[in-house]
Amino acid sequence: MTHHIGIGITTHNRRDVFVTSLAAQQRYLPPGAKLVVVDDASTSPTPEADFTFKTNAGIARAKNKCLELLADCEHIFLFDDDAYPLIDRWWLPYVDSSEPHLMRIFHDLAGRRKMKDIDIMFDDGRHVAYTGARGAMLYAHRSVLDIVGGMDPGYGRWGYEHVDWSRRIHNAGLTTWPFADVAESAQLIRCEDEFETVDRSVPGLTRERAVKTNHARYRRTLATRSTAYHEYREARDVVITSLFTSQPDPQRGVKWEPDIDRLGTLRASLGAQPLVVLHDELTETDDEVTEFVRHRQAIQPYFQRHVSAWQYLRDHPEVRYAWCVDGTDVELFRSPFPDMVPGLLYLGCEPTTVGDDWMRRNHRAAHIADWLTANAGRQLLNAGLIGGDRETVMTFLHEIIREYADQHARVFYREDRHNHGTGDMAVLNYVAYERFSESIRTGPQVCTLFRAEQTRQQAAPHTWWRHK
Repeated sequence: MTHHIGIGITTHNRRDVFVTSLAAQQRYLPPGAKLVVVDDASTSPTPEADFTFKTNAGIARAKNKCLELLADCEHIFLFDDDAYPLIDRWWLPYVDSSEPHLMRIFHDLAGRRKMKDIDIMFDDGRHVAYTGARGAMLYAHRSVLDIVGGMDPGYGRWGYEHVDWSRRIHNAGLTTWPFADVAESAQLIRCEDEFETVDRSVPGLTRERAVKTNHARYRRTLATRSTAYHEYREARDVVITSLFTSQPDPQRGVKWEPDIDRLGTLRASLGAQPLVVLHDELTETDDEVTEFVRHRQAIQPYFQRHVSAWQYLRDHPEVRYAWCVDGTDVELFRSPFPDMVPGLLYLGCEPTTVGDDWMRRNHRAAHIADWLTANAGRQLLNAGLIGGDRETVMTFLHEIIREYADQHARVFYREDRHNHGTGDMAVLNYVAYERFSESIRTGPQVCTLFRAEQTRQQAAPHTWWRHK
């Protein structure tokens, strides 16, 4: 479901302030809006929170978590817990603005004490632009996230993260001014900072230290006119499997039933590790650690799984490491993620060679058959286990997809009489050895001896996966 407006509140150890803010947000909530709360590890956890960090993550990561939770919204408002709306339809001037990024800015403190730290540089009665920023409420159109992402977590707990974000948005040519607000915003949104009625959520000494460190980082953004993209979604590792059943299995000549129980052994072995299931016919079950993604099966399942896995990874840049595994004959022994190295391609293997008789009988495309003959002595790699960092896995899968498409064209234009055969094994080995030979890692660290039915105790001490 796509929401028109999304509102995110971040809070840390200011319960009374947060309760006041939340009540105002709920009172003046836009119709159909999505409201989320992120608690940045308050000493007493916020019961209303949609996400709670276990340790203090800092403003950049907390705001980014709001962006992640609100990524299905067109117009996004990020509030500190001491800022809140004052009237109905407070959001309308921001949504109606032609500027994709604005913020609630007060010129100076409301009381006798003045900071004199920013000045007005433009005011046309609709927008007011300033020489500096405030961060109590930040507005962004969803399109901004696709270009510059979110805030830079490198700023740590506090300091310059939101002005850096605004600068990168401006440097990308998206806004007229880096720091601007709608006119008369004080009548729309109250910022308690303006009235000095609340204590800072970050202690003064921490702020002083952060200014010294982060100012230099921000100066680099200014000097280079950076438009750097910073991923706003928390990095995660995924295991991906597939269950495509609407077309027959070409190796076995049967059409499998769409039965989720076939994934039971894999699912149980993963424990709390999330599983992504790519499928075309399943009735999705209520499983909080399984993500079901429906794809229409257009080609035979052995290649459809690579197409769908590549598309999934393309659409999820927050993924760090990924494993694409068989769903019915693979079991996790030990988590591979702590030991994986970027740039390496981890593959399953079998105790035979690519010149195996079954390989020759079932893969007869001319250039593949010639390659099998020329490389007959190489160890046979198995497509049931493919792992690596997101970029490496995507590149590998894309090469397999490219090879499938090229061979389809060769057959159509009568340059060859045979397609890729009953499966993807020959193509996987061809692509792996010809284009990724320096980065391949396989053997007992990756998987048990194929079809040996080894137990955890019989496997090598650090083996990750059991394969048949």
